[in-house]
Amino acid sequence: MQRRQSQAVAERQSILDEIFNDYGSIDAIDTDDHNLYVITINGAAQNMTINWLLQLLQKLSADSGGHFRLKKIEDNDSDITLHVSSDNATLNVSADAIDLMRFNAEDQTCRVFRRTDLFDESDSCLTVSEKQRVLLYNIESLHAVERGVLFGHPNVKLYPGQSIMQVCQRENIVTQYFPLHESEALDKLKSRWCFSFNKQPIHDIRNYFGEKIAFYFAFLEFYTNSLLIPSIVGLYQYLFLNDMNIFCAIFYMIWFPIFLKQWKRFSNNLAYRWGTIGDIQLEGPRPTFRGKSMAVDAVTKQLTPIYPIYKTWLREYGVSLPIVLMSLWISFYVMCIYFQLETDLNNFYSNPVGFEKIIVFMPGVIYALVVMVMNNIYRQIATKLNEWENHRTQTSHENHWIIKLVLFEFVNNFMSLFYIGFYLKDIQMLKWQLGTMLLVNQLVDNIQEVLIPLITTYRLNKDFQLSLKKSDVLPRIARINYEKRLPAYEGTYYDFLELYIQFGYVFMFLTIFPLAPIIAFCNNFIEIRSDSIKLCFGFKRPHQRTANGISGSWMKAFEVMAIISVITNCALLTLSPTVHTISDKFNITDFQLTVAFEHLLLGLFLVISYIVPDIPKAVNVSLMQQKYENRKLKIESTLNSRLKR
Repeated sequence: MQRRQSQAVAERQSILDEIFNDYGSIDAIDTDDHNLYVITINGAAQNMTINWLLQLLQKLSADSGGHFRLKKIEDNDSDITLHVSSDNATLNVSADAIDLMRFNAEDQTCRVFRRTDLFDESDSCLTVSEKQRVLLYNIESLHAVERGVLFGHPNVKLYPGQSIMQVCQRENIVTQYFPLHESEALDKLKSRWCFSFNKQPIHDIRNYFGEKIAFYFAFLEFYTNSLLIPSIVGLYQYLFLNDMNIFCAIFYMIWFPIFLKQWKRFSNNLAYRWGTIGDIQLEGPRPTFRGKSMAVDAVTKQLTPIYPIYKTWLREYGVSLPIVLMSLWISFYVMCIYFQLETDLNNFYSNPVGFEKIIVFMPGVIYALVVMVMNNIYRQIATKLNEWENHRTQTSHENHWIIKLVLFEFVNNFMSLFYIGFYLKDIQMLKWQLGTMLLVNQLVDNIQEVLIPLITTYRLNKDFQLSLKKSDVLPRIARINYEKRLPAYEGTYYDFLELYIQFGYVFMFLTIFPLAPIIAFCNNFIEIRSDSIKLCFGFKRPHQRTANGISGSWMKAFEVMAIISVITNCALLTLSPTVHTISDKFNITDFQLTVAFEHLLLGLFLVISYIVPDIPKAVNVSLMQQKYENRKLKIESTLNSRLKR
């Protein structure tokens, strides 16, 4: 039996050696190509599929004006690792085709790359990061021309325009493909970002990691800096005023719309500098989208897979919605158990002393941990449901996923606080529960997101250093094999979710817990550094994805949270003695006064949103100037062509 297995392994290795006979080793790679892309092919994949995929990568030369340089990396893994690069002429052609935005350090703005600006087609004026952006486009633009099946996998359908590389990754034929880190550029970024308390080098972050990640860190820093003012007011309120001061509450509620509007203006300014403002990308079907038939796309006029929208709706509202509602009911039931346990302990220890006080406080800590566990379980359920619903585009998929997450996270995290504040009307208990959940949530998040990945990375790096000393493997090969084993960065979704939950804890009940902004500011000050460290040390280099701001769904989620915060803080003011005095003076009820006050603030919210433009005037003028210059050049070009005739 063992002889047969070893013989089969030897035969397979012989076939693989024959397949890769035309591809050189990594030793033959030019110095400029060291830090580009890596593709890892599953060693258990069919030989015919591997050969077909490699031929497709080479065939891409007919479409992109050149070819990939594929070099096999020798390692001890069963998987097949390829180093992917390309010649300068090919990269220049592709960069021109995708309107690559090149960053100009002098004026800190981006300009479109054009081949006509080069003296020689073979010139290498692109940075490594820009080359990686182009290579990612070329790798993912390897698509099916007509409807068919994945070679060697008759059950896996391919549709025109569908990314073959992403389908292969979905089917575990390609286990991963990722850009390599640049040691020199990364070291500079680490020194200016990870180990510095100065302002973030946001343009350097964009140049290295792409706009999508850069916008997250820009939002995190902007939000953290904006917390300074409510932190100062909150500290003054805590030290010198009562916990429900009406004037401080007014300030907090005016701060919400101003913060959101200022962020939109700052975000659009960044988008203008990076050349993505107003950028609307034409999205094709997701690689995991399962079409039932083919139809002509109204925009591209090409055949594209379609799926009956009513089936998506049936899945969404007939199956997903009931499961979500059931999850919310379970969350409510767990909350009831917590309050029952809290009540029983308080009745048992009517006057707790010493260790008894710790026992009485334990249900709140346990409930905060249970909430986090339920959040993690629900995230997995929401991810599977969202995939099963079969949304056509990646944007639609992400938006529905964010809505599911936000809905459950809101109920699971904040329902107990609403119950304590507006049903039990126990302000002291609300303060305790709010502070406990805020601190426990942030502590556990930092352990999960930073400490554990860094421990894993430390171990991998230790093994990497030992392998360099004990073996004769080239350092660059060892480095690639090390990066291949690093975990992949999941994106900014959970980072934004963490900020969203924190935003709710801080501002929905700020009237009675004025120290919350201080806790959030301290946490976020550390979060900026810890997130930068985990991104630079603990993960593979992410794909550089373009973006014109944070996701629209996240922006709407923060706006809705701000509106709810206005309502909850106004409702809490009904318990304030100042409100009682004012309502008695004007001969109205506390409820009528707070409703009128809440309507006034929400009206102010709408006025600020309407009057203050999202795009700064300087940016708007620059955009109009660009539009005028482009129109002028077009007219001149048309006139010149007519004169030549």
